[in-house]
Amino acid sequence: TDTPIFDNISPAAKDLIERMLVKNPNNRISIQEVLNHKWLRDRDKGAARIHLGETIEELKKFNARRKLKESVRAAVSSPRWHADMNGDNFLDVGDDDICTT
Repeated sequence: TDTPIFDNISPAAKDLIERMLVKNPNNRISIQEVLNHKWLRDRDKGAARIHLGETIEELKKFNARRKLKESVRAAVSSPRWHADMNGDNFLDVGDDDICTT
């Protein structure tokens, strides 16, 4: 539990993991001790608050990516991307600087 992968893991969770991974079954934590361990008893008290901000940020990123994909999909499926109205293979720019096909 001293590796970077455990940096965001609580000390109580690390303790439980270490005690469950003892090779000798006689020295390993019992199931009753696991169920009564501090990490399992107290996990609902702070876990939700700890990860709430991170979860909200990830949801915002996901939603932004979803909206971008949706916009790109709508633009690509637009007839403007598939048809050259006057047949010259170029977009026409009018006096108002708006590109048209």
